[in-house]
Amino acid sequence: MSELLTIAILSGVFGSIITWFVQYILEKSKEKYKSELELKEKRYKCTMVFMEGFLNPKNLKFIQHRNPDICSKNDLKETLKVEYAEILLFAPDDVVKSLKSFIESPTEEKYFRTIQLMRKDLWGKNTNLTINDIRF
Repeated sequence: MSELLTIAILSGVFGSIITWFVQYILEKSKEKYKSELELKEKRYKCTMVFMEGFLNPKNLKFIQHRNPDICSKNDLKETLKVEYAEILLFAPDDVVKSLKSFIESPTEEKYFRTIQLMRKDLWGKNTNLTINDIRF
């Protein structure tokens, strides 16, 4: 009888330890995912603003409000290169390639394509929006 009690107690203790360990691992994984998502969202937003400014230099004054060091289209291009270097760490290949293509020869089409890919990376959603749907 005491052996059964010992086995039951040990099973409960081991079960509790295993449950705690699994919950700990899942929580750490969840925290890591959330942290990565927040980083991606922040970097993608900044990149998108710089891309917009690069395509439409008349909007440079709005960027200068938050980034006073950016004074010209060339400054924006150099800033985009820095963003690109950071994005190399976490973005999927298609986002990296699309951003590189935009930096090399910026067009509105490449801008919107890059945004579509960033959106898919962040939220896992495809979009049916076209450039004409998005364009002002």
